[in-house]
Amino acid sequence: MAEHVLETRILLRYDNYNNWMNSNLILKQGEMAVASVTNARTIEESNSTPAYTPPAIGIKVGDGVHYFRELPWIQAVAGDVYAWAKSATKPVYTASEIANLQQFVE
Repeated sequence: MAEHVLETRILLRYDNYNNWMNSNLILKQGEMAVASVTNARTIEESNSTPAYTPPAIGIKVGDGVHYFRELPWIQAVAGDVYAWAKSATKPVYTASEIANLQQFVE
């Protein structure tokens, strides 16, 4: 079997969130596109709380049929999150159980 080495750079489609949501481009099957959302912590917060400064990045993969705005966002399960943080019931603490809380209370 012959082996060929290609020296190339692969660029993904990249634009800001608003441009992508207004685009009529249909991504090819397997084609990835990146949307940058400035002034938001997450994609979902982009329309509701524009006061945040770190940019969020969202990625979608085309199916050859749907527009970018119709495709689901890529999601991944966080491997570094403790099981209790993912459970439906979270621990509850009283103020006396939280160390150094008084320095943050006015």
